[in-house]
Amino acid sequence: MALALLTMVIPAAAWGGDGTAPSTPFLFLRMILSLAFVLALLFGLLHGLRRWNMRNPSARVAPLLTSKARLDLGQRREIRLIEIPGRVLVLGITPDRMDLLAEMPADSETPTVEAAAPIPLSQFGHRMQKLITSL
Repeated sequence: MALALLTMVIPAAAWGGDGTAPSTPFLFLRMILSLAFVLALLFGLLHGLRRWNMRNPSARVAPLLTSKARLDLGQRREIRLIEIPGRVLVLGITPDRMDLLAEMPADSETPTVEAAAPIPLSQFGHRMQKLITSL
């Protein structure tokens, strides 16, 4: 192992001794060992970052939208409860559209339901962006 580390640290010309270049098998071995060292270093760093992230809850980012419940109504039709900070949205989802059925405050015990006009699927992304930015 020490010899492998020396081959990476000391320049290749120094191994010739008399100024001649080292042989091709030696260069190939040096390249393989260098690659193995770099890959091991990357693996160690990634493993360490993953363990640090698991131990440090402040490093985790909470998702902006969370799906709280889902009710299947039939083939590719469902109702979903989506929670965003401060609100809970009740969405009706079909293959060609998504409708806001109700909007409730997230912290109220007896939620009030507000009727909403159906939103065409083409406008949903724009309205959702406006809703998220208004928070």
